[in-house]
Amino acid sequence: MIPGYHAGEMWLHEPSRAIRHLAEMGYRSVAIRSRQGICVPGEAGFDAQWRLVLETAISSEIGLVIDTEAPFVLGDEACAMPSLADPDQTAASPLIEWIERWIDAAAMRPGTIVSLASGPPRPGMNPESALEVLAERLQRLSARADSAGVFLTIRPAVSHVIGSVAQFERFRQWLRSGVSLGLAADVGEMIHAGEMPLVARLHRLVDDLRLVYLCDVAGSAHDSDRFDRKVQRDENDCVPGSTVGRMDVPIGSGEVAVQRVVGELAKFTTGVPIIVRVANQSNAGLAVPRHAMRELKW
Repeated sequence: MIPGYHAGEMWLHEPSRAIRHLAEMGYRSVAIRSRQGICVPGEAGFDAQWRLVLETAISSEIGLVIDTEAPFVLGDEACAMPSLADPDQTAASPLIEWIERWIDAAAMRPGTIVSLASGPPRPGMNPESALEVLAERLQRLSARADSAGVFLTIRPAVSHVIGSVAQFERFRQWLRSGVSLGLAADVGEMIHAGEMPLVARLHRLVDDLRLVYLCDVAGSAHDSDRFDRKVQRDENDCVPGSTVGRMDVPIGSGEVAVQRVVGELAKFTTGVPIIVRVANQSNAGLAVPRHAMRELKW
């Protein structure tokens, strides 16, 4: 197990500085998420920003995770990313190109993990047809990641085509043999999907498990309003199940037995980053990751 933190939720801090601070606290892996003007592949200034992130990560001996689920980087009105399972190639192309750009950038640091989500199915679409479309696209992206020395992972999220860890396990049947697509499990989404016990389910998929997003939640799995605490936006702008608009609580202050979960995961997740995510608490600054480090006794 590799202790990590999601710097994409520290949006008041410049990414390379956030990495340095997190390394000093003892974190050994850091997740990066783009935001407008910051670490957006293809934009002016990205090369210099990314070079600084890489230099800081290398000097601090920090592993990197790229969380590609970034709001408003594909358009000022696009809170949620397009769906990777959309049968309309024109609609899906911006997301495919976005992931490809990140794979190519991540190739500068072999071993980097790239995390993505399937997105929701198109209304009325046959579920198996959605899986076929998704499998075909992920197979191509996985081949590109393999060539780049990058690990491609998918984060199951409620209401998405791959909405749970159990659905990820079933989805493996749609992929060709040898396709190296890893699982980026999200504890919050697993709770929301009712996937209990968490650790036992992940242990069953230990060979596919590449990454765990660890969060704490204030509401129960049966209270979706309290659990998600969505920012009020037009329903067409935000996709349920995305990390956009949600609010986690500081580790150890919610309903998840995080110390027990981490302790059990540590028994079989050698080399797997456990990425603490505390969404929409950036105004608390460095106090939040410091608190998580103390609470988890890393």
